Amino acid sequence: NENVVNFLAKSDQELERMQTLITNLLKLARLAAGMIELKLSPVVINDLLRQIAATFETRLQLEQKRLAILADSRVSYPGDRQWLLEAISNLVKNAVEHTNPGDQIQIRVEETPLFVKITVWDNGPGIHPDDLNHIFKRFYRSRFSQDKPGIGIGLTLTKSVIDLHGGFLSVESSAEQGTRFTVHLPKLTKL
Repeated sequence: NENVVNFLAKSDQELERMQTLITNLLKLARLAAGMIELKLSPVVINDLLRQIAATFETRLQLEQKRLAILADSRVSYPGDRQWLLEAISNLVKNAVEHTNPGDQIQIRVEETPLFVKITVWDNGPGIHPDDLNHIFKRFYRSRFSQDKPGIGIGLTLTKSVIDLHGGFLSVESSAEQGTRFTVHLPKLTKL
């Protein structure tokens, strides 16, 4: 029966969404409680970004959006690969969710004498100025993005992971000009 098949498919999607939500809430709780100990090893950021891009490839094609990775050289950083993957994936996921068909997303990695910088930029509608001071708060949802999926923990989780690495996260956004999140990871970290 087609109705039963459709119902089961929707139920499966909702269960998957709930599982992701519960997993992210547990991760956030563990980070907030200081229970996470980073497993530092050399992470080739370029490879990490390619892995992230590959996870969004199908969705980007379906939604007619473009993603480009820009890097002048191979950049390695002593970090926790899984947590960095989580943090940067959240930024890319937000960019995908807050852009329209035909829009573009860029991930740029650059190395300075003091930092490894990873910038996720999109040319979407931007973040409303009233929201910029609140977006990293746990469970914060803008009144302007109520039609988008999410519960407001992705940016909190990302910020917590970057803070744990001794870095910081900055954001620039303007209406109809897009948004730019930049992860600043200090190069003083030793393995």
